[in-house]
Amino acid sequence: MTNPSSSVTSASSEVPRDGLAGFLQNSKPDGLAGLLVLEVAQPLCLGISIADADLRWVDPGHCIRRTRGKWQALRAAQA
Repeated sequence: MTNPSSSVTSASSEVPRDGLAGFLQNSKPDGLAGLLVLEVAQPLCLGISIADADLRWVDPGHCIRRTRGKWQALRAAQA
């Protein structure tokens, strides 16, 4: 009978290096991961900023909203 854990292999059995050599060793996967996070986060942030463009918080309980070119005062419950 074989040991099931012996058939499982890791993607890289190499120990990461320190310093500049470690940076160069991991730069490609880290850069790819960073671009993936950017592609997901940027549209989300832009959507939130567009949705909140006409709503300005004055203080924690009050905000103002622009509707038809005029600013209207609101309580936080109405926003």
